[in-house]
Amino acid sequence: MTFHGPMVATQFGKGPNQAMDENFMKVLGGQAVEMSFPGVRTLRPGQAEGILTGGCLTLICTTIGTPYEIETEDKILFIEDIDEAPYRIDRMLSYLKGLGKFDHVRGVVFGQMPRCQPELLPEIIMEIFDELPVPVLFGFPSGHGDSLATLPFGLPVRIDGKTGAIGMVEPAVL
Repeated sequence: MTFHGPMVATQFGKGPNQAMDENFMKVLGGQAVEMSFPGVRTLRPGQAEGILTGGCLTLICTTIGTPYEIETEDKILFIEDIDEAPYRIDRMLSYLKGLGKFDHVRGVVFGQMPRCQPELLPEIIMEIFDELPVPVLFGFPSGHGDSLATLPFGLPVRIDGKTGAIGMVEPAVL
């Protein structure tokens, strides 16, 4: 189990963010949390359940061919990044698609993607995922950005393309 969430050094204690603090405490406090936030867009509707994995797109790409390479089969894949131009996001997603990393995912959730021209990314994302019949969400507040949710990588979750929510199937800690 790994928690993907706010950075203690730069985000905690830097001003009031009650939603982030509450989510963090609930997830680490043993609650099975349903995470729903304003601004999450459904790019492809549907529902899916699987083990949550993912992280920063640039780092995912740099681990290919190493013992740390991401395994995506039957997973809910969370992808986020910061300060990347849309053509680089397109190149990295195309690279992972060419490797078959998206062939057997159950669903995909993109973070807010700050300073990546996020207004241009939905079109790029849907070109990559056009043939895959899985729910795709965009703008989930985890990874880089504001109002960060703490995500439990390695835990079964359910994503809902209708509500834009990620729901934990079971608590992350006992």
